[in-house]
Amino acid sequence: MNFKVRSLALAALVAAGGCGAQSGSGDVAEAQIALSVIPTGVLCIQVNAYSGMTTTIAPLATVASGAGSTSVSFGQLAPGDYTFVGFAYNTACSSVNTANTGAATWTSDGTQATLSAGTLTNLQMTFRRNNAVTVNANFVDNVAEIVTGGAGAYARMADGTVKQWGSNGAGSTTTPTAVSGLTDAAQLVAGGNFVCVRKGADGSVWCWGSNNAGQLGVANTTTMASTTPLKVPLMGATVNIAAGDTHACANTANNGIWCWGGNGAGQLGNNSTTSTPTPTPPTGISGRVFAGGQNTCAIDSSTGALSCWGANNVGQSGTGSMSASVLTPQPTGLKDVVSLALGMTHGCAVRLDGSLRCWGTNGNGQLGDGTTTGHYTPMPVMIAAANVSVGTGFTCARRQDSTITCWGSGSFLGEGTGDDRTAPSGGSLMNSVSALHTGYGFACAEVGHNLDCWGANSVGQLGDGTYNFAFTPVVAKLQ
Repeated sequence: MNFKVRSLALAALVAAGGCGAQSGSGDVAEAQIALSVIPTGVLCIQVNAYSGMTTTIAPLATVASGAGSTSVSFGQLAPGDYTFVGFAYNTACSSVNTANTGAATWTSDGTQATLSAGTLTNLQMTFRRNNAVTVNANFVDNVAEIVTGGAGAYARMADGTVKQWGSNGAGSTTTPTAVSGLTDAAQLVAGGNFVCVRKGADGSVWCWGSNNAGQLGVANTTTMASTTPLKVPLMGATVNIAAGDTHACANTANNGIWCWGGNGAGQLGNNSTTSTPTPTPPTGISGRVFAGGQNTCAIDSSTGALSCWGANNVGQSGTGSMSASVLTPQPTGLKDVVSLALGMTHGCAVRLDGSLRCWGTNGNGQLGDGTTTGHYTPMPVMIAAANVSVGTGFTCARRQDSTITCWGSGSFLGEGTGDDRTAPSGGSLMNSVSALHTGYGFACAEVGHNLDCWGANSVGQLGDGTYNFAFTPVVAKLQ
């Protein structure tokens, strides 16, 4: 099997007090988890729910051949705090021994949620290939997660170390180089010129790269850049992190949000435009946090409702009007959002039904609605998407059949023509794509054992050992 990392949107963790609950009782709820973006080759899915010392195992779910989604049902569960861990197999359910989950082809990190009657909780589960790390194995086989940001690309390896190439504001390289002294990385995010990891053992956050706006969380303003990770002074363990151009945010275990760094456009959400290296909570918002450019958004854990704040001079906050900045979280009107991508001046969201909405500037057709007219509110794009990624002036989407298509600025679409495209094409740039990543002027796709990249390469961000711009995909030399 060639697929390593999957973001499985646990798009409908349903606790419906009137549906499946015992008559006259409010102490149980029926829980069903809908999983989308199933890796190619998976035949069987298993999800376990842990609450205290109690483990509940959902019945094995068979994945139809070629299907992009499936669901598992726990039936009735007591409301409370749960950790969900998933397992994916490339064998039929009849051959899976549920008592031996170590035989799974993929396993996931624990995803935490509070289950209660009458609510809808949108979660995201990250699966990594469950194979041993060997010296001779292909680079991509040993990668748990790849992210791109600004002019850099980064890989979280299966052993918890991190490798980087391109530029992060504190150095550059055209081939993967290990980050010295960093271990136990459980999540990786990249900003415009910096990068952060969340460690698995204690939930601490560590950042490195440029610190011109305090995005490393370092109070010492003389530290303008760091090539080694520095610990962010957050209160308590984190479960999720996000990075924008010069700011970063983290979710604590109770879905609380803390942000730090650049704030010239109000992207910290604290009703000011004063930048600070000290983590500060946005005003009156909770949920899973996302960041990009000079914007921040949160998806409400109960309804999937999307709220955003920050820069809005071209409507990139998606809140319905144009103003210089949105200083506190404001609703966009979107609900049932399961994944989100934010760029410098536009954003896109995938909803529970696979529909795609985009907003912001549209000079190159990056909103995908067939025009070059910008929009202050999320507008529909005629494509069913599994996930979406945005770059500078362009957008790429991965369909549920693992094909991808891009639209917007022609230089970054990977088609070789250089022509702008104002809507998704009916065809695909490439097939059998397992994950998709975009930076400010480049994009990469995981295809089998390869990472194929295209676009800008001025600091080696394509990983092919050159500095040559690529109008069509080139294979990154990641061995």
